[in-house]
Amino acid sequence: MTITAGQVTGLRPTAFAVSDRGKLVLSLATLSTSSNCKPRDQGGAGVTGFAIVFEHAAGGCAPVTLTRSRGTTTLGTYTINCSSPQVASCIERDETLTVDGIPSGPYGIGATALQGPAACWTGTDALFVPAGTSVVKPVQLAVLPTPGCGPM
Repeated sequence: MTITAGQVTGLRPTAFAVSDRGKLVLSLATLSTSSNCKPRDQGGAGVTGFAIVFEHAAGGCAPVTLTRSRGTTTLGTYTINCSSPQVASCIERDETLTVDGIPSGPYGIGATALQGPAACWTGTDALFVPAGTSVVKPVQLAVLPTPGCGPM
């Protein structure tokens, strides 16, 4: 196509592919500790397991499978089941939980850190997954006054 100065040139319609999906990268960190998984007497939180829920901001579970990794090493997966959250082994603060191809939009996340059967730490946050790109979201967990969790 040639466009000449001083002339009107018609252009053919063009379609652009636009992704309505994004990528979410999460990390979990207990506040005031150096480690999620190390024992409390070593500066850690003493966490033995995690349960995670992930929901659409308008309500309802967002059932996704997160890939658990440390650096370039894949450690496994975590499948979100809001009605009966899976309990995973301790997730250390240098690990990431990633889901690619998630519909863009607003979400809410909740994570509970356990010491044995006791819920000892919790964190919730709101986030927005942008279309066509990634969002990295650290979720911070605060200690709960649960009997059996011990002093920090």
